[in-house]
Amino acid sequence: MGLVWNISSNGISMLMSQPLDPGTTIQAELRTTNDAFALPLSFRVAHVSRLRTGDFMLGGQFTKRLASEEMRPFLG
Repeated sequence: MGLVWNISSNGISMLMSQPLDPGTTIQAELRTTNDAFALPLSFRVAHVSRLRTGDFMLGGQFTKRLASEEMRPFLG
């Protein structure tokens, strides 16, 4: 589980408590904060950085570009 920091149609960056290895492909479900919408997706981990807090910032590329209607529920 992670907190989405940034999202685009091509990829995502998120804050996580555990690192994932770059190159790993993850099957995940992106959910809105109120659980009103969920989107199953997969992405490949591109990079992981350890933060001073002990958490990890992860960036990855979606295996399939998201359509604008798929992204809409997650944008403010």
